[in-house]
Amino acid sequence: MTRFYPSPEGLEGLDENLIYAQSWNDPDYWTKVEKKRVRCAEVLVPQLISPAYITGCYAGSSSVQASCLQVVGSLRIVINRSIYFNG
Repeated sequence: MTRFYPSPEGLEGLDENLIYAQSWNDPDYWTKVEKKRVRCAEVLVPQLISPAYITGCYAGSSSVQASCLQVVGSLRIVINRSIYFNG
């Protein structure tokens, strides 16, 4: 079910509506499984990305935010629980 696409045209193969959906829940079990799978889409980068291109990140809780700030205190770290699986 998972597919791998070449870069950069592979980005066209991703369904943004499913990836950024507010919920992956569905009354149908297999539809829910598919929504969760798509929501976990990754972009694998074959080379190093300069930290200059990273402008911030999301954290699921204030404790994770605090841990991130200890490592990268100069980045904007926003708590956004809605983008993480919570059951």
